[in-house]
Amino acid sequence: METFDYIIVGAGTAGCLLANRLSTDPRTTV
Repeated sequence: METFDYIIVGAGTAGCLLANRLSTDPRTTV
């Protein structure tokens, strides 16, 4: 089973910005 550090719910502007910001860290999975 794959594990994630963060799960973003919603695909609006805020969700996209948050996912982009979190994914800049190579140690995290979004």
